[in-house]
Parts: sequence; C-alpha cells; structure tokens
Amino acid sequence: MPPLYLIKDSEVAISEPQISICSSHAANMREAFERVRKWWLDQHEANVDPLAISWQYTLLVDELIQDLAKDSDEVAVMALGGYGRREMGPHSDIDLLFIYEGDDQEYIEACTSKVMYPLWDAGLEAGGATRSIADCEGIMRKDIKAWTSMLDARLVVGDEELAGNLHELMDRWVERTNDRRSFVVRKRNEHIARRNRFADSTYLLQPDLKEGEGGLRDFHTAVWCARATYPGKEFDTLFENSGMSEKHAKEYLASVRFLWRLRHALHLISNKRQDRLTEQYQDDAARILGFGGSSTRTPAEELSQTYYRHASLIRRRTEATLERVNVKWRGRFARLCDKFFTKEVEQGAIVRCGKILSISASAVDRDPMLTLRAFVLAKRYGAMPDADSKELLEAAAPLVDESMRNSSDAKELWTEMFSNPKGLGRVIRTMHECRCL
Repeated sequence: MPPLYLIKDSEVAISEPQISICSSHAANMREAFERVRKWWLDQHEANVDPLAISWQYTLLVDELIQDLAKDSDEVAVMALGGYGRREMGPHSDIDLLFIYEGDDQEYIEACTSKVMYPLWDAGLEAGGATRSIADCEGIMRKDIKAWTSMLDARLVVGDEELAGNLHELMDRWVERTNDRRSFVVRKRNEHIARRNRFADSTYLLQPDLKEGEGGLRDFHTAVWCARATYPGKEFDTLFENSGMSEKHAKEYLASVRFLWRLRHALHLISNKRQDRLTEQYQDDAARILGFGGSSTRTPAEELSQTYYRHASLIRRRTEATLERVNVKWRGRFARLCDKFFTKEVEQGAIVRCGKILSISASAVDRDPMLTLRAFVLAKRYGAMPDADSKELLEAAAPLVDESMRNSSDAKELWTEMFSNPKGLGRVIRTMHECRCL
C-alpha cells in the first residue's frame, strides 16, 4: 500500500533524485546514500510533501534490492512495514521478507545473504525474515506485529506467484469475520499497552514521534483497524467510511504530514534513526522547519507548541476512529444493552447503557446552548459523548459566542457543573478535546 492514499492532490510535485545506487561495492553504496540524503535535505528545505520524498526514496531502495536479488527467481522478496507502504525516513529500517517454497535451504540462504550482507556492509539498517507461506499463516496466529507488517507486504523482486500466494492468504483473512475481529481486538490491546509504556500523554518535553501518544503509530493503528473493519473500501476515503467528516479527515492527514516532516528533519539533523524530539535537536529542528520565534517564544518553543497541537489532534482522531471501529464489532449482548437500556434525557440527547451520551445534530441546530449543556448532561449522568457527538460538538463550538457564554442560562450550567467535583476532571478534559472550553 503506497502512501499516496495520503496524497489526495494529484498535482503534488515529486522531484526524482537522479542518483544511481551501485550495489557492487559497499563504499560506493555509502557514497550514493550520502548523495541521496543531500537530495533529501534539499527537497525538505524546498517544502516538498514529505510523503512524496519518501515515495521517491523508496523507489531508489527498490532498485537497489532488485539489483542485489536479480538472480533469485525462485524467491519472492517482499517489502514489509513502512518500506512496504513506501513511508520511509532517511534512516528508516529496510524490512524484507523472503518467501520460498521447497526445502533447498542452501539456495534460500544464498539468496538472503547476497541481499542482506551488502546492505549491512553499507551501514544500512536492514532486517530480513525467511518464511514459507505456511510459516506466514502460522505466524499470523501468534504474532500480531508480524501479522500487521504482512498487511503491507509488497513485491520488490522475484517470484510473482509466491507473492500472489501471500496476498491470497491475506485476502482469505479479510473474508473471515472472526479473524478480522481478532485482529482489531489485539491491535486495540497493543495500542493501550503502548500508551502505558510511553507515559500516555502528548505533553511530554521530549516526545517520541513514532510510538508516543499522538504519534505516527497511533495513526497507523487507526488505519489498520479501519482496514480490517471496512474491507474493500478506497484508502482515500478510509476514515470517512468509519464516520469521520471529510474536514476532520483532512485535518488528521495534515497533522500526520507534519509529524513525518518533523521526523525526517530529526533523521537528517542527527544522521541516524532518531524519532524522539530531544532537547539537543529541538533548536535545529525548529530552524530546518522554518520556525523563526517571536518576542515571547523561542523557535524551539514554537515548534513544541505546533507539535503538541498536531499530536493532540492525531490522538483525538485516532481514539474516535477506534471507538467507531469498536462499535462496529460489538457483540450481541452490547447491542441488546443499547436496545433495552437507552433513554432520552432531553430532546435530541440520549444515554446508552448509562455510559455513552449521544447528541443529535438537529437538536444542536435548534438549540445552540446544547453545545454547552451537553457537558453538564455528561457529568449529571456519568456518560461521556461518543465519537460522533464529540465531532458534532467540536464543529458547533463556534456557535457559542460571548452573549451565550455570559447568559444566565450558561451561568446556571456552570454552577451545576462545579457544584460537585465527582467526574468534573473528565468532563473538563472532554470539553477541551472538543474545543468547547
């Protein structure tokens, strides 16, 4: 899957690096990659779309792998993960999968060695797994990370029939509802565990752009879960399929682009794979991204503020997508609860199972004060707004003007909200997420 599902503008300019990477000697390869990184820096400073740069870089890596494995006709050399999606930074890993049939281990080892050793000798971060189709099917049952990486598998060179067999295996997975449900549940659990491991906050002084909250892995988790839930849909409308508005989807992808641009800058500055925005790189990253600072903020502070804004948006949109996905996969008991334990607390506002608050768009149109009152209802009934209601409230936030905020009705709402501290923090955080605070 190419990253062009993020590039909806067909007029995006992509400048080819005009560099050939010779695989005959490690020193020549290292020199060529240094020229590639100089081209990458020039494109970056010219404000070229970061995913367009990644696309061209991946084509160069493809050519190198094709040259190294040009006589491996009985093996399919597949690109995995970010390399498979054509989403790479200057120092990203080159993850490969060698698919084979038969038991000629000597031939298989020779094929993998002639590809992997030159990459390592050139100082590239490369990893290679060797599997049969049966191995791939078995590992899907045991290792969620390996399963996920194979979702993005792409043939680079070699046996097209073997590559087709792997894609047929993934297609059969898509056809099995239980397998897709299992995948979504396991990715959700992995997502929660990763959040706990990385401090569960977007507001860290030295955030991890890839694995941290609001990072690129959040976005990828939303993509993978949406793909499993809505198979066969176009990637260009992946999030709209789940219920996200087109406006919010565009904002989501714009924030993802910013993180990719910042990640590329960190790789170029540090000359290594660097995904954490540590203090030592913040000034240089701010400069290379064009932050000039102001009388009240340094360039690094401007960069941090912009990063937090984008990371926060990615976190919110990811959580909304995962919530919608989870609703899609609800079991029979949850659906029965919705049917029998739903009550209308006022016109246009219902509470489901005592936990979820749903607001209708028509009710907000009739009564803009519901934009504020919704949070009082959330606190009163201990039921937080669902993803659709949050999106609606965020879109309606501009309706709340000064006269409405200073009205007697608004004062009564605030008085009720702050009269009891129970659940107040959660409601205030939700108001902040919906841009209604």
